[in-house]
Amino acid sequence: MIDLQPIYDVFSVYKRPRKIDGCACCLDLKVPKNLTTKDLRNLDTDDLGRYSSSVFLEVDGTDFRYFLPRIFDLLIQDYFFTDAEIVLQKLSLADWRTWPKQEQQVIDTFCLNYFDVILEKLEEEDPWIDPDTWLCAVARAQIDLKPYLTLLENDLEAMCDFHQENHESLAHGKLASAFWDDAPDAMQEVMSWIQQKKIQQQIMDTYVKRYES
Repeated sequence: MIDLQPIYDVFSVYKRPRKIDGCACCLDLKVPKNLTTKDLRNLDTDDLGRYSSSVFLEVDGTDFRYFLPRIFDLLIQDYFFTDAEIVLQKLSLADWRTWPKQEQQVIDTFCLNYFDVILEKLEEEDPWIDPDTWLCAVARAQIDLKPYLTLLENDLEAMCDFHQENHESLAHGKLASAFWDDAPDAMQEVMSWIQQKKIQQQIMDTYVKRYES
């Protein structure tokens, strides 16, 4: 699995909030009381799931960085947590590229390392967060996709699976997940990448090997 301690360490400068502000009619539904009483690492999906979906919308985001390490922790461990595409888009809403460099670096490192973990898991099992989902999620966080596409290109089976997931939508000038609609430039970048002659040939060769084996 992936080591999240660097993220916990970097974001430990932020302290547990005494209260969380937001839409008065939504707070009881979106923000359980124990967000301000339980230790960070003891918060679970019931505690943080609704907060992760609603922060920067119905719920104030002032304390987002305090909760972020645990949000990432639950995201990669709990199948029932909020969709990765929703969680990582919160980084964009938080204008995270204005944060201190060290905070940006640990997030960049985590996101890329976890993509590598997903690709490794594909060889052993079917992870609940697949490459297509994570690639879309990081795109919605406005993270540079080039190193992700390089990793995908170096894993022919994963690249072939990605193409299979999206091939019908590609014929209509889009990718399959509706979450990509909020990242149109990134979607275009991915489509341009996968439609390269070199990539198309690699995918075709991989399909042929699959059917011959």
